[in-house]
Amino acid sequence: MDIFLKNMKMLIRLSALFFSTLFFLPTLSSAFLDVENAALDRLVERNILEDGKEFFPDEMCRRADFAEWALKNVGEDVTEETIQSPYVDAKNMPFVGRLWELGLTEDSVLFSPEKPTTKMDAIKILLPLEGVSIPRAGFTLHEYNDLPEDAYER
Repeated sequence: MDIFLKNMKMLIRLSALFFSTLFFLPTLSSAFLDVENAALDRLVERNILEDGKEFFPDEMCRRADFAEWALKNVGEDVTEETIQSPYVDAKNMPFVGRLWELGLTEDSVLFSPEKPTTKMDAIKILLPLEGVSIPRAGFTLHEYNDLPEDAYER
């Protein structure tokens, strides 16, 4: 009888543990079906990203998307009525136009909004937007021999 009671108590404890875990776990919610990430959910809450069916985390980031996300992250309110892009391939992309106004994109005819954002593009856009100065004199990059001479000029 003693063993029966011990086993019964153990069964009750395990059942209680199971049901408390089942009913009191926080519910996991995600803005995307293909990835669950609290940082992405926070970006959706801040209206930097739009929630949708899938985020596609392994795909390259388009230059147009990066421009929009970077400006929204620093609180830039950009609308098509206020800013026009000077690029022929990005005419209806006010975020691209705002980057150009801020001097954060190249002066050329094409922006190539569908191409992926390079690391150099990201650095040239994000650091100034975040107020981080890029050293110009007395600074060398010994590990990166492939950078162009004007990599740190705006």
